Amino acid sequence: MRFMDEIRVSEEQIVPRGREIYERRVRPELRQEDEGAFVVIDVESGDYEVAADEEEAFARVEARHPGSVFFFSRVGPGGEAVPAHRIGAGARLVTRQNRQ
Repeated sequence: MRFMDEIRVSEEQIVPRGREIYERRVRPELRQEDEGAFVVIDVESGDYEVAADEEEAFARVEARHPGSVFFFSRVGPGGEAVPAHRIGAGARLVTRQNRQ
């Protein structure tokens, strides 16, 4: 089974992978002025975007990786990741409220 097939299986796999990429690749690059910004991460490639607008961050990274699975987060105080409130595949976003 390819890594992407495995990642698509469940949120239980997507969220830890997204958090790992955030801590390893995104957080070291953040600046103080990024607090409150949105981060969208392609969990397969590790590519990401940071933007004040969530849809803008998603559109930019999704344009480079159409059909991928994405982890959404927000930059908290001191660069801490605010828990993900969305995961998405391609242009379809999945919110926790929609899945219940």
